[in-house]
Parts: sequence; structure tokens; C-alpha cells
Amino acid sequence: GSFNQNGIARCVLDKGTSQRERTYGRSITEADCDAEDGEWVTFHSYLEILEDEDTEAKCNAVAATDTRNKVSWMSLRSDETADSDKKCVVQAPELDCTDAPWTRVNHNGNSPDSQGNASRYDSVLPYFPSGDDKRCVMRLRYNISTDDYDPYQTDSNDNQNIQEGI
Repeated sequence: GSFNQNGIARCVLDKGTSQRERTYGRSITEADCDAEDGEWVTFHSYLEILEDEDTEAKCNAVAATDTRNKVSWMSLRSDETADSDKKCVVQAPELDCTDAPWTRVNHNGNSPDSQGNASRYDSVLPYFPSGDDKRCVMRLRYNISTDDYDPYQTDSNDNQNIQEGI
């Protein structure tokens, strides 16, 4: 699963102080962390913390009305188990991993639906219940396959051949 919804564990050697950051071990498994005398701690990602929703009941009320995000009354780390450590946390929605609509090779135009619509993906931007401005990054990738060059005769020797106009 993705860190969007699932926590990620790290080996914490020292929780730190107000004067010094906590320190982490090198271990990538719980058994190795135990051998390093560390504590295996799961950290949860979130979009934001709803500070005004300071009880589980208030948080559950928001969760019942927010259909875009996962809103939970929870601790941000597995080693924080006291009720006072819990917060109303807004996590990102589930990832949408789907196949792209089929089109012919290198055809960035119409898809074969009956309406002649262009190939597209309707994305949903993250929603932040606080209404605070946030910075977002969208990563777009495009993979291309091409028959412009002979796939059996073209190799790195053909790169930047100025005399051939390549």
C-alpha cells in the first residue's frame, strides 16, 4: 500500500528532547531494530490536522460528511498511545491507479468511444477542510513508443550524428 493511507515504520533510537531532534537507526526490519535497541515506530502521513475537532465525536462528525478524504481520530505515531496524543487527522484519498484509455500507438487524440471524445483523465485535486492555502505537486508522465527509427538497427552510435541530422 501507499504511504497515503498506510503508515511507514522506522527504527527510533532516541525520542530526542526540546533541544535535540530524535535519532533513527539504520534498521529496516523490526527484528534488526530490536537488535539495535531501538523502538519500531509506525508514522502516519496526513494532509492536515483539524485542530478545532478536539474530540473523537467532533472528528467523527467531520468524517461522516467528508466524502473526499479519510478523516480519522488517531495518533500520528504508533508509540503515542494515550488518548491525549490522538488528533483529528485528514489523510489523502485513496490513490486512483487505473489503466489509461486505449488509443492506437502514438495517437494523442481521440479514443475509440462512441462519442469521439479525446483521451483524458479527470483528476480530483486534494481537498483541505481547513480551507488553508497549500502547495501541491502534480507529476505527469508520458511514455512514448515510436517507429521513427528501425528498432533493430538503431543504437547509441546513432545519437547526435550531426552529419546525418540526428
